[in-house]
Amino acid sequence: MPVKDPQQLNDAQDIVFADPAYKPKGDETFCNLATQDVLHRLGYDGLKGMTADQMCEFVFSSKDWLIKPMADAQGLANEGVILIALLSSQRLGQSHGHVVSLTTGQGDFSGKWNCKTPFCMNIGRAGTLFRARGINWAFQIPPDIYALVSTL
Repeated sequence: MPVKDPQQLNDAQDIVFADPAYKPKGDETFCNLATQDVLHRLGYDGLKGMTADQMCEFVFSSKDWLIKPMADAQGLANEGVILIALLSSQRLGQSHGHVVSLTTGQGDFSGKWNCKTPFCMNIGRAGTLFRARGINWAFQIPPDIYALVSTL
């Protein structure tokens, strides 16, 4: 059963963020694998082996995941609810999608999006890796945010 605990969430993200295996190698990035590792460490393997686009497709139609408003996401993450933010390659207009796991904290404010944004751990292109910043730093447009139902 997946764990709902803010400290275990932070611990899992700290371990994954520090792992050099997830750092970008040229144009190859590992957001999907890093997110899957965080989820695995918290007891969920339902997205294992998927690309970011496959993760989007699965999450959008899965009963395991429930879409949540951005305004609620930081409070839920602070309670230890497992949340991910993701966008498909089609919506991004890029060759592959992007996915991050949300993390605890105060959140951020996006002037571009004109709203408060939750913190995330971002594993992406070189120069865009961070452990706890607003998702507005990880996505060009607002992503979809989903909560793992069993941790609500």
